[in-house]
Amino acid sequence: MPPVIRLNCPDTVYSRVGDAFSFPEAVAFDREDHDLTSKIAITGAVQKDSIGYYPVTYTVTDSDGDVGQANFVVRVAHGIHAYLGMFNSSNNCPACPSPGFTRIDTANQGGGPFLLIRAPMGTGFAWGYGLQFQITHDGLTSFDGGQLECYYQIQDAKMDISDNADTIRVRLRLRQSSNPPISCETVYVRQ
Repeated sequence: MPPVIRLNCPDTVYSRVGDAFSFPEAVAFDREDHDLTSKIAITGAVQKDSIGYYPVTYTVTDSDGDVGQANFVVRVAHGIHAYLGMFNSSNNCPACPSPGFTRIDTANQGGGPFLLIRAPMGTGFAWGYGLQFQITHDGLTSFDGGQLECYYQIQDAKMDISDNADTIRVRLRLRQSSNPPISCETVYVRQ
């Protein structure tokens, strides 16, 4: 029977780009050799300065030659501060004009990091919005809520961020009363 390795981490570990990465602790054991922790070998390299997913494997071999393994993935991604600043923004929304300049900033609510997108009022008629995304522990974003001032309500939103954090795409589904929802995409490019 192969030895067992228990990792002290989830299946995916998040690391902010540029930060030094420390491999998580683990213990290894089997019925005959007992504690094999000191014999754990680690394979897999994490490029701390490059956005991406890096597989890591912990391996241990017991005195009978049986091999045990445990795997996880390191996701190197931007921290929330990489998204902040002023962006030029434009959209294909049929109901709203281009939002123009947009400020992206943060707020801590309930202890969690949030990414807030705020657009100014447009020209012609009242237009503006505020979108709030939560940054999860693995660096992903999830839509938390928003307000839109062009006679529509936001049904849902999805955010995609470029590897260099200079371009953000947000796809919105908008609804007006009982009418069918419409979809639009807003693109934000750092100034």
